[in-house]
Amino acid sequence: MVLGFISYQKAKRGNGSRAPGVGGMIVGALSAAVVTLAVLSSVAASLSAYSPSGSSPQPTGTEQPDDPALSGEEVPIGTMQVGQCALEVDPSVAVVTLLDCAEWHQAEVFGEVSLGEGEYPGDDAVASAASEQCTAAGENIAIPADVGTSALRVSTLTPDQAGWEHGTTSALCVLLHIEGRNMSGYVGTDSFTVR
Repeated sequence: MVLGFISYQKAKRGNGSRAPGVGGMIVGALSAAVVTLAVLSSVAASLSAYSPSGSSPQPTGTEQPDDPALSGEEVPIGTMQVGQCALEVDPSVAVVTLLDCAEWHQAEVFGEVSLGEGEYPGDDAVASAASEQCTAAGENIAIPADVGTSALRVSTLTPDQAGWEHGTTSALCVLLHIEGRNMSGYVGTDSFTVR
């Protein structure tokens, strides 16, 4: 693009035809656009390895991760691990802020379920299988008797087709408090509470 511009400027001063300069600028601009789109597509594919899906109303349980993230670390939602908690979850935002589950938070990943192998079965089939398995897993988690569960929901993070084709064939099970940052402690333990 720069060389085309230089050629065009020289041509304006009477040093030959302007056509090569204009052609160079056009080809340079198109090449830059193609490279930019390729980079953005690559980033989008890596961020969409998981995509949020529907929910079903069951409280759940978890275990602490071997390598918990530092409080305040921002990560793509699909890269969360079992036992990690997110400050808040917004379906329109692909990034969440992780924090220690002892702090007040809105979401905790409590399990991971396998969705099978082979070709991608489609968005509906993946969402349905993940919801069914995560709900069943949630029913086996004990919640302390004095903890209110009316605002708790089980949701899932499922792989889209691009993620599936890159080898992500499992879903994450997430416990959400639908009213915001109102959970503290690890679900399924005595430290778990809801305000």
